Amino acid sequence: MAVISFKCPNCDGELIFDPETQKYKCEYCGSKFTQAELDALQPAESKEMNAGAADGSDEAEQETTEKPCG
Repeated sequence: MAVISFKCPNCDGELIFDPETQKYKCEYCGSKFTQAELDALQPAESKEMNAGAADGSDEAEQETTEKPCG
């Protein structure tokens, strides 16, 4: 299982989840965000690129394993 880490949209610091408040808190600037707020801030474009990256990495691997003729 992969660990997902979030960066603060305000200062790019690491966000830590606080189970008591059910929010992510930036240890650097003190900002707090809900999961829904973080999801809304992430552009749809980024989500599409992440989905395509898995496909692209397979293609890149195939390109590097092929040997040129000659």
